[in-house]
Amino acid sequence: MTVGNWTDETQLVWSVVIAILLGLLVAHLANTDKLHSHLRNLGITHQTSYSSEWYGAFSQNRGYVVLHLAGQRRLYGWPEEWPSTSNQGHFVVSVAEWLDGDHKRIPLTGVEKILIKASEVEMVELMSPLAENHMEVHDGRS
Repeated sequence: MTVGNWTDETQLVWSVVIAILLGLLVAHLANTDKLHSHLRNLGITHQTSYSSEWYGAFSQNRGYVVLHLAGQRRLYGWPEEWPSTSNQGHFVVSVAEWLDGDHKRIPLTGVEKILIKASEVEMVELMSPLAENHMEVHDGRS
């Protein structure tokens, strides 16, 4: 059974359409770690598709973060963008609040977003949704 008349032009168009769709599918599988996840489940690899552990942690986290900066300053907020590596680029944080030593949140009123240089960040806390709802942020000192 044939579908229509296949000319050189229709073959070219369908080849391009199929190539684009396959390319998008493979890109999606690789960038979301779905392909490597299946390969890990099959015991073929132990690797992820992310470029680094840093990027993978942020890609898999869908919550607020606490950025620990030099001088014991801490910034709580929603990471809209983050650098690919820990030593280059900037964090773009919205809904940002400074955290003081008494676990108080100090909102940055009038600030839509704040950029933080990645090299200034000493540690990152990836907040769980449960912790966000009850927002008790600890500064590491018991």
